[in-house]
Amino acid sequence: MLIEVLVTCGVLTFGLIYTSRAFMNCLQAMAQVENYTTALSLAEEKLWEWETGNKKTQSGENGTFSAHPGFNYELKTTAADALSLKEINLGISWKEGRRKGNFEINSYLFDKNESE
Repeated sequence: MLIEVLVTCGVLTFGLIYTSRAFMNCLQAMAQVENYTTALSLAEEKLWEWETGNKKTQSGENGTFSAHPGFNYELKTTAADALSLKEINLGISWKEGRRKGNFEINSYLFDKNESE
């Protein structure tokens, strides 16, 4: 009887340990997904800013976002050969604990200012 109780306690202990580890891993993954989603949203906002021409963007501009101070960006634009296109390289970076996360977009956008 005593041995059965000890075995049951051991099995429950291992089950609780592995369940708590899985829960912690799930929480870390959710935080990472939240950071990537925020970075994607901020990148879309910065590209929209550039495309609408509300803000003159210099080649090699970098800075932080006022609403999300933990996120930094670096925006580089270079002229493409034809059709008033600009090559856009946008990188968003942030800190995840001791690690640094980053997200990059490389694309071509139509430059309204150059076509006029």
